[in-house]
Amino acid sequence: MTDTPSSRPAEPTAPTPAAPRSTVTDSETTISTTDDETTGTPALSERSVPRGRATQRAPQQQPQRPFGTGQGPDIPAAPVHGWEWSGSWIPKPGVIPLRPLAFGDLLGASFAVFRRHWRVLLLLSGAIALFTQAVVSTASRLGVSDTATVTIPSTSTTNTALLLHQEVQLLRSLLPILGITLPVTIFTAVLGGALIAPVVSRAILGKGSARAEVWPEVRPQILRALGLAAIVTAALSAVAAIFLAPAITADLAGASDSVVFCLALLGIPGGLIVLRLYIALNFAGPALVLERQTLRASVNRSLRLVRGAWWRIFALTLLVTILVDIVAGLLLSPTVIANLVSSSSDSTSTAGLILTGVVSALSSTLTIPITSAFSVLLYVDQRIRREALDLELAAAAGVPQ
Repeated sequence: MTDTPSSRPAEPTAPTPAAPRSTVTDSETTISTTDDETTGTPALSERSVPRGRATQRAPQQQPQRPFGTGQGPDIPAAPVHGWEWSGSWIPKPGVIPLRPLAFGDLLGASFAVFRRHWRVLLLLSGAIALFTQAVVSTASRLGVSDTATVTIPSTSTTNTALLLHQEVQLLRSLLPILGITLPVTIFTAVLGGALIAPVVSRAILGKGSARAEVWPEVRPQILRALGLAAIVTAALSAVAAIFLAPAITADLAGASDSVVFCLALLGIPGGLIVLRLYIALNFAGPALVLERQTLRASVNRSLRLVRGAWWRIFALTLLVTILVDIVAGLLLSPTVIANLVSSSSDSTSTAGLILTGVVSALSSTLTIPITSAFSVLLYVDQRIRREALDLELAAAAGVPQ
């Protein structure tokens, strides 16, 4: 029997092991090459590239994501020394992020300005408080008092004539308080917004606000700020006086209580007009100092910035005023209690007058920096929304493009 070859196919010869591959990696493309041992020159890539095309793809732009979210590759913020980054790529060189501000941003930044630069702010607000308190004391010596006794009408009486007389008495007692409180409030707000504006602007840019640095900016503006505050105060007080003049004239002429009361109702639309003008002129002080405007131009500038946003500015201003007054009341509660005890015993005594003046001055010193800084920040926020001021602030603060 003759041996026949096997019908099984022959086993394939083992391939010669290829030379070790080295991987060249760039930012986007990985290219595999094979080194030729004999020539030492790299062989062609496993993926042949058509002639005339680039061997690497153009880098694809990655979408920006907030740092640390865990969604996709994290893109860290630019390493700028001394900087804070708020949210996604929003620079914050100072107390506010350079974007339109919410109420929390405005309120937090107002207290941040006070914490960082309290020495300069208390110095400025203390000077304003002493000035206004001197005006109040002078008015008290002239017979116009802001602590007059208020007569509350009795709700138990059924006599219409007696109730109307009590209401007219209430209006008579409120008039001296209004005659002092309204001008002092307007004057303090305008003057504080003008003098504290340089401190707030430096805090926004992350710069220091030492007295030696701020005083050269504030000193040339003092007379102009006083002039602006006096003009605005006189104008708004004149508007209020125009609407109250008929009732005052009728009362002095001995008119009946019904006539006086009806004429006094004109004070309601007058008060609304004064309130609207007060909010509309809220930015005159910062515009005067920060933009180097004239008195007339700063008033027109404030009217233009507030136009279309009056209700928002009014609501924010009212809310922060209430909050700041509550905080100041809590801080000064022991002094306020002592003042009430002294007033209940003898409000005309020398000790009572001194204690009243001290409480008023301390309260104004604590509240003026917060409310004035809030007003300046509202001015900056309005310019960011209307004029893209955040771009100019970023350039001034040295934000990398």
